[in-house]
Amino acid sequence: MSKLHQLYIIVAPWILLALIVGLLTGLLQIGWDIPVQNISGTHGLLMVGGFIGTVITLEKTLPVYERRWYIVFPVISGLSVLFIIIGIYKAALYFQLLAGLGLVVTYFWWLKQTREPYYRIMMMGALCWIIASAGLLAGRPLPLVLHWWMAFIIFTIVGERLELTKFLPVKNFNMSLLYLFLFMFLAGIFMPYPDYGKIVLGSSLIFISLWLLIFDIIKTSIKKAGQYRYIAILLLVGYVWLFLSGVLIITGSVLPNQYDMIVHSFFLGYTFSMIFAHGPIILPGFTKKNLNIFSPSLYVWVVLFHLSLILRMGADMAQHAEIRKAAGLANAVIILIFFANIIFNTRKALTQQTNLYVENKRS
Repeated sequence: MSKLHQLYIIVAPWILLALIVGLLTGLLQIGWDIPVQNISGTHGLLMVGGFIGTVITLEKTLPVYERRWYIVFPVISGLSVLFIIIGIYKAALYFQLLAGLGLVVTYFWWLKQTREPYYRIMMMGALCWIIASAGLLAGRPLPLVLHWWMAFIIFTIVGERLELTKFLPVKNFNMSLLYLFLFMFLAGIFMPYPDYGKIVLGSSLIFISLWLLIFDIIKTSIKKAGQYRYIAILLLVGYVWLFLSGVLIITGSVLPNQYDMIVHSFFLGYTFSMIFAHGPIILPGFTKKNLNIFSPSLYVWVVLFHLSLILRMGADMAQHAEIRKAAGLANAVIILIFFANIIFNTRKALTQQTNLYVENKRS
């Protein structure tokens, strides 16, 4: 068994467990009677650090897995999930902090190979994850740490989009604008909230979303068929959710349950749009094989997911607890079905590729 497959066996169960238990704790918070009361306050820690953090750490260390000690970083991140579930939160936070440091080390390695700016942007995202973990370790309340988690995701996703579209002709001035908007978000974190801080934070998200809508590859890809159009549509939808997150932050608390709307427009609407978009790319990348796992069936779960999220937002504004519970349950179930579909498509593609290889060898 290769070192790569050993890494999958160690890390993949923790990613899946973080997702499942993270979704269950989220359902508990919106009123469902789920038997995870002992870890009821760990929803964000599981979803952002345990699930998203481990996926990102695994994705970024895979290309350098020949340097064996690098594989410890996604393992550390994955094991943080175990400590969360058994209730040793400080150990979990230390593990996530170390995983963030591992990401920084990985990006340093990449920067030694190439001076591309997107690695610096992603490194800044890893530093924000470290700051979030350190803040929670210091006893800071979650709402004061939330924006560092948001920065971790924004900087990572923006960096990845720049990496995937690095051959697009974007002028230096326009790139400078993007750097300014990213800096604005960091500056907004340090400003008094909800005074000037919310205006700067919200405005930066609006500007970043508009920049991505204009300069990402959406306009070209959406005209193509298959996976290209699928990704473009999800990028478009994700950037609209990011724009909405900025508007909700700026307006403060004029709507009922606005905090919940901000959190889930960003972490579900924007973040999971990006995950759904890149899912058919990321999982085959983990296998180190050239697989096409896209199928039109993915659109079904994407449409249902966003409709249920819109319903949840409406229920938040109407303060309708039962509809909010139903919509939240739909969010969770659809996310799990989507990933089951991705895994099924990957296994099917791997089987077809193996059978083709055997047939060619026989002939």
